[in-house]
Amino acid sequence: MGIRRGLLAYISALAFVPVVAAGCGPGCSHPTDVKWSGKVVLSADSPAAARVIKVDIPHVDRQIEARLDFSWIEEGGNRFERPWVSIVDVTGGTAPLVIPGPGYGEGHTWPGEACWKGCNRSYALVFRWGFPVAGETRAIDVDATLDIITAGAPDECVKDAGTIEATLTEDVSQRFDGKPRMVSARAVGDLKVPLDPATAGGLAYLHAPKALVAEPAVYPAVARVFAGFTPDYPLSTVVTVGSTPQLRDGQTPAQTEWESLCSAGADCTLPIEVSGSFGPGSAPTGATGATAIRRVQWWVEARIELFSSTGSLPDGALTLTQP
Repeated sequence: MGIRRGLLAYISALAFVPVVAAGCGPGCSHPTDVKWSGKVVLSADSPAAARVIKVDIPHVDRQIEARLDFSWIEEGGNRFERPWVSIVDVTGGTAPLVIPGPGYGEGHTWPGEACWKGCNRSYALVFRWGFPVAGETRAIDVDATLDIITAGAPDECVKDAGTIEATLTEDVSQRFDGKPRMVSARAVGDLKVPLDPATAGGLAYLHAPKALVAEPAVYPAVARVFAGFTPDYPLSTVVTVGSTPQLRDGQTPAQTEWESLCSAGADCTLPIEVSGSFGPGSAPTGATGATAIRRVQWWVEARIELFSSTGSLPDGALTLTQP
């Protein structure tokens, strides 16, 4: 997937390419060049950005599968702290969790039955600068690529040798750049981590009043928990809310959705576990024996964010407590 450079800030491109069937087999792949490219710029005054990408695959008389791949890369350097990225499926008004994969890209494949007679879906890519620095900016190139596969026997592939006219566009009416309004809470804990490879972490409890979780967050509202470590980054970070752990490399905070675990009409309390796998470390100068340790802080932040200049957040406050 190509990464483009030198794009003008905040561009929106329409990709419209006839997709021609090629080759036969269990499924006929339609090599595509249906792409969308854009850019976001983050700063202390504007630490978040959101782009909603619309996918339109028209009616076809057979089962198809569609894969939408996202990639993003920061211009001009290798910051160790990566942007906090969420991918939200906004089709139908709901906001289920889609976790970005390790590194700078994510792909999502729709089941064939979901694309029977075409697909129309929308995804929001949300970028955040977790710890912005005054006077600095971060420019991030973003790409989306669509691939289509039709299912069927080889002879059916030949019959399907026409075109599938698919498009990727940005819904500019939902574009956001700025500081999202939010309800949030943060917990921090101190750790003493051995210099040998070790796993360490902490536990916090998220408390949300029933007024805040009366209805599930609907995009442009997004409910997430983020977790990480400072000043040392572990090799990997795991955050667990409920029973589903989410793993990330140590350079990027782990994240997960939390609101779906709450019951409407009732106050909500959820345990949040954060764990980091640390590699070998270096002792502070002159430290020996019991003093030869790493002092690390773990942190957890729970949020409901609103990536829109209109609308409102529900009433109530989030709190995080420690046992």
